Amino acid sequence: MQKLVREPLQRRPGEERTERTLREAWRQAAKQRNGGRAEQQERWRDHHEKQVLPHVDPEQQAGEGVDRRGDGEVDAWRQRGGAAARAASPTDQARQSNRASVASSPKGGMTMSLISFIKEAGAYLFGAGAGNAVAATQAKPVTTDILKQQVDILGIPVKDLKVAFADPVATVGGAVGSNSDKEKIALAVGNTPGVGKVDDQLTVEGGGATAAAPAANLYTVKKGDTLSAIAKAEYGDANKYPVIFEANKPMLKDPNKIYPGQVLRIPPKP
Repeated sequence: MQKLVREPLQRRPGEERTERTLREAWRQAAKQRNGGRAEQQERWRDHHEKQVLPHVDPEQQAGEGVDRRGDGEVDAWRQRGGAAARAASPTDQARQSNRASVASSPKGGMTMSLISFIKEAGAYLFGAGAGNAVAATQAKPVTTDILKQQVDILGIPVKDLKVAFADPVATVGGAVGSNSDKEKIALAVGNTPGVGKVDDQLTVEGGGATAAAPAANLYTVKKGDTLSAIAKAEYGDANKYPVIFEANKPMLKDPNKIYPGQVLRIPPKP
């Protein structure tokens, strides 16, 4: 059988040099492309670190935690709070939804708060029908005189009482003798028909156990609520409703007379 022999490719003069030149040019172009891509990636990483991620002190990062997946750092307590909220039972979530909103900031060693109320709900604590819910269509325009009467009916001594109203925010200031007095005055003002928020600038003077008593939770009454049902949800015992009733006197005069939208004080579990 005849063996086939492949003859070498014959190139014209100068063709081999041209081919080498083309291969070298291709290598240089590929190198430039790869280098440009690497440089682009480096610029992107530098931009990402400087613009997207805020500077975080190493000690702070170790202590608080940083979420680098989104727009920056997220405190560890927020991450834990989010997980707890997702794990909360439907009963706990419903109870939390009825908490009155309170935004606090420290000032002068005390706490100032902006407390949210339902503007369309409320009751006057004085006059005929005191304590009965007033329909929004029957509510009087909010005045400082009405707000002062709401405070005066409580019988709580207030030094340098000041009230003001700029729809929908009522501002109340002065000095009282205990945290419970401070809370009762804020609720009397906030549960006035037509008030949507209370800027609580009251301060507590003096000392002792009464002044240092822990703050109560605030609960917004929903349709169908009773003090017994609230006590069951808050304390696990419906028979503890008198604790809530006493904590809201004289705003409450009858444990059976509460109305949707009313904000109540819920003292710590006895």
